Amino acid sequence: MWDPIPITYNGQRGDGPKSAFLQGDMKLILGPPGCPDSRLAPYTYGRNNRNTTVRNCQRLPDTSVLLYNVTADPTEEHNIAASHPQVVQSIKARMQEFIAQFPNPNYPDNDPNADPSKHNGAWTPWRP
Repeated sequence: MWDPIPITYNGQRGDGPKSAFLQGDMKLILGPPGCPDSRLAPYTYGRNNRNTTVRNCQRLPDTSVLLYNVTADPTEEHNIAASHPQVVQSIKARMQEFIAQFPNPNYPDNDPNADPSKHNGAWTPWRP
């Protein structure tokens, strides 16, 4: 179910793999829902006589399990996964059935001809 290719940039982990499934009023999200976390208020700091708004960024672990009742909580602010483990397991089972129908992903080997060092340091189309 998890993407085998980790996303990193500058040695820092990026958004991890995720899946979401809606069943009735319940929405299950497996993995971090993204960054920036829209639930943390932005803050402002002054720099060079300008105010700059910065989004807070709080990444959840790749193993995060989030469950929301989207009818009762349409802004998805209250994770109810811990108090509804049977719902989590039910939706996970349904999600697994659905995912089992997908073909395996194809991650082709890197093409050495795409190396930017062969194109004046630029990422560019390399195939004729």
